[in-house]
Parts: sequence; C-alpha cells; structure tokens
Amino acid sequence: MVDEATLARLFEKSGPTGGWKQFYREYPNASALILFSRVGIDGQARQALFSVSISSGMTRGASYLVLMQHRDGAWHQFKEKMVGIS
Repeated sequence: MVDEATLARLFEKSGPTGGWKQFYREYPNASALILFSRVGIDGQARQALFSVSISSGMTRGASYLVLMQHRDGAWHQFKEKMVGIS
C-alpha cells in the first residue's frame, strides 16, 4: 500500500519517466501500480461503480470502469469497461 503523499513525491517532480524509475527503486518487487477511485453506490445500495487503473510504466497501463451488483448478500462484479489504455 502506498499513500497519496508518497505517490506525489515519486511522480510529481520527477519528469516524464523519472517517477517510474523512482517508484521501482523504492519498490523493487512491485509489478504494477493499481489505483482505485472512490466508490459510488446507488440509493438502494444495489449497484456500485468505481474506476481502477493498472500501470507498470509511462506507456504500459489501462483504466476500467467497474459496475458491481449486490445480490444474495454479497457484491459481485456485473460489468467492466475499458476506458483508457497507454
């Protein structure tokens, strides 16, 4: 787990590719950086929507919207849509 302050320190002032070099220097066993958005839940608490981004370098990543449904007492992935790729 990496907090927002650490990500800002690694990526904001490191130039186009320097952030990734610094990231892998500090986390040599990491295979990717996965970021989740906040979750939006509908008024009946039956559906939830969030985004997830998976990156392993400046031009190696993808972003998705994920729709979950609550049924049978548990949350289940209902749909996933790729919304970006690099």
